Amino acid sequence: MTPDRSIAIAIMEGINCLAEIASVIEDGVGSAANHSWLDTLHAMERGLVAVRGGEVVTSMVIDDAHVERIRTVHRYVSVWLTEGAPPNELKGQVDAILASLGLPLAPVEDESPQE
Repeated sequence: MTPDRSIAIAIMEGINCLAEIASVIEDGVGSAANHSWLDTLHAMERGLVAVRGGEVVTSMVIDDAHVERIRTVHRYVSVWLTEGAPPNELKGQVDAILASLGLPLAPVEDESPQE
């Protein structure tokens, strides 16, 4: 696998992880964090650093704020795993990352014609 592809996959899996975190938080009380999120978020961070550093050619614009938000989410997930509940700030950080990447914060309704 090429380095560009590995970076793209890490970022894509990180985005999916962020969406899963948001969904689990929205499910409410009793929802548990997944330990594998830490590895996924760390890989996403490395991918964003690579993009920011120009290691790959992409139209994606990544700055220090993107990387810091991922690090913050990583810390909050660690707290969640330790304390059993997500920090109040976690959902806002996840939403901020998704919004900064131009991704919808809510599922998009299927607008295809119905038969």
